[in-house]
Amino acid sequence: MSSTPHGLGAQLALSLALYAEILKGKFSRWFGYLQSLPYTDVDIPVFWDLEMEIGPGSRRLEDGREALKWLRGTEVWKILQKRSENNRNLIEELNDYYHETAEMLILRHRDKISSQFPVTPTLHGFHRAYALVSSRAFIVDAYHGLCMVPIADAFNHESPNHVHLESDYYVCPECGSLHECVHDWDNPPTVLGIDLINTAHKAVAIADDELESDLFMVSVTAVPSGVEVFNTYGETLTNAQLLTQYGFILEANDNDTLTWDIYQLLHDHASGGEQRSVVDIGALWKQLCPSDWSIVSRSGLVYFANADMNVITSPLTLNGDGKISHQMWLIVSLHALHRVGKSFRNETVPTLSCLRNLLSTQMILEVHLERDETEGQVAGPIDSYDFDTKLLKELEELCQLMIHLCADRKAKTAFSGTIPEVGEYFDTLSHEKPRTRMAVSLVLNELSLLDSCQIMWTGLLGMVRRVGEWVP
Repeated sequence: MSSTPHGLGAQLALSLALYAEILKGKFSRWFGYLQSLPYTDVDIPVFWDLEMEIGPGSRRLEDGREALKWLRGTEVWKILQKRSENNRNLIEELNDYYHETAEMLILRHRDKISSQFPVTPTLHGFHRAYALVSSRAFIVDAYHGLCMVPIADAFNHESPNHVHLESDYYVCPECGSLHECVHDWDNPPTVLGIDLINTAHKAVAIADDELESDLFMVSVTAVPSGVEVFNTYGETLTNAQLLTQYGFILEANDNDTLTWDIYQLLHDHASGGEQRSVVDIGALWKQLCPSDWSIVSRSGLVYFANADMNVITSPLTLNGDGKISHQMWLIVSLHALHRVGKSFRNETVPTLSCLRNLLSTQMILEVHLERDETEGQVAGPIDSYDFDTKLLKELEELCQLMIHLCADRKAKTAFSGTIPEVGEYFDTLSHEKPRTRMAVSLVLNELSLLDSCQIMWTGLLGMVRRVGEWVP
């Protein structure tokens, strides 16, 4: 098996290692730690319709299946159904890894795992190991990668937190050394060179070898007496990520966002004859994103997402304030320009100028819209700015596209009722259905974000049309 320090590959490998230790029972060197782990399965959605030990008809199983129906079309559903390089979703990856790798290795080495009693691996047992890894593992350093860390995994999540785990991450990925080692050399050293390095290390290592392999839970703030001490599992985790990885959600989470896939977004709103333009728009968008768009931070509808395009899965986001990322604004604006007749042949500079003019017009109208809302009355014609009728037409198309995107996203959820309707259903849900309650709560939050965004762009659309009536 190839070693991977993080990601699903690391989770699967660690799940296998953990499961092998669990199968050893009291003969495992980690038996004391293993006893501290929850015996019942960690309640993550990937297993909500696989209650193999309980069987059909159980309340827990029915609760899980109802919850999964609610989650269709949400951010949680995207995570569960995301396709890997092997074109498998998460549960398919887990099951295939067990049948193709884990089960075979455990059976092949069953005598080494335990000579005292027969070892019989099961898919459910591997699922439990994966759930424990998903909810409790830490990335320790470049050598050890993803690990189970006793004691550190006992802290619950909250943000802001009291403590966090610290280690020296940048060690040699080949041998784990914190100091210079033979793997740092461009050319393999001689035996004498290795001896010299080892001798030099002894003087340093005597003082800090014990620290080199240690991990520390470090307080980051004062901890009042008598309160629970919290760690953070990630300062930017959304409720969708918390639920799929750890099995819980927060009552309020400022990190919650909605995401769109660029090509899915464009293809969903393009007719058959526009498919070539979709490719052109996508290519142009990638060229325009690195430009300086920090000016959007002045907008009330768009936020500047200073993110590495090569790192995050999708930069097309709607945040907890109902604002869209500047990357989202760019792709929808390019689509709007195309819809009003502009063609794209990777002409970056002219298009950049068009977009900046469009953004300037939008932000000017945002100011007037905010003034109207603050004063509680509709202002008269705006004489202080010479509006271009073409820009107004482009901005009108942009507003309509954003309103349609929000409506379309709401329609794709499994239950596309209004917020009051979904809220009323939530209030009637029994607390004996914790999975469904979490799912409906997530749906309510996503509908609320979409409503906020839709209302803001509808307000701007009204302002654009009013100005259009005043422009000669």
